[in-house]
Amino acid sequence: MDDGDRLRQALWSARGLMFIQGLLATATAVVEVVEAVGHARDGSAETSVSWFSVGGSVVVAAGLVVSAVLLFRRAWARVLALVIEAVGVVFAVVTLVGGDVLSGLSRLALAALVILGIVQYELGSGRGTASPPGEPRPGRG
Repeated sequence: MDDGDRLRQALWSARGLMFIQGLLATATAVVEVVEAVGHARDGSAETSVSWFSVGGSVVVAAGLVVSAVLLFRRAWARVLALVIEAVGVVFAVVTLVGGDVLSGLSRLALAALVILGIVQYELGSGRGTASPPGEPRPGRG
C-alpha cells in the first residue's frame, strides 16, 4: 500500500465516522422529541424540550452527512467537516466537565479521529501524493 492509498484510506475512515456521528446526532434529536411527547401525554410538569438542542442536533447531522458525501470531491466539504468537528471537541470538553465522562470521551475520540483523517489527507495531498477516488494517482498514469 503506497502513501496515496493510505491517505485515501484515512479519508474513507473519517467519512465512515462522520456518517456514524450524523446517525447519532439524528438519534439524539429523535429521543429528545419522543421524551417531550411522552411527558406531554403523561401530563407531567416537565414537558419542555430544548428545541435549541434538537435543532442543533439536526443541523449537525445534516452538515456531517453533506460533508461526508462530498468529502472526496469538494475542499469546502473538508473545511465544513473540520469546523463541525472542532465545535464537537468543544462540546465534548463541556460534557466531560459536566461529569458525563463516557459520553465526553467518546465524542472527543470520534472528533479527534475524523480531524486526524482529514488533516492527514490534506497534508498528504498538498505533497501531491493523494488523489480522490477515480482519479489517476501520481506516477501511475
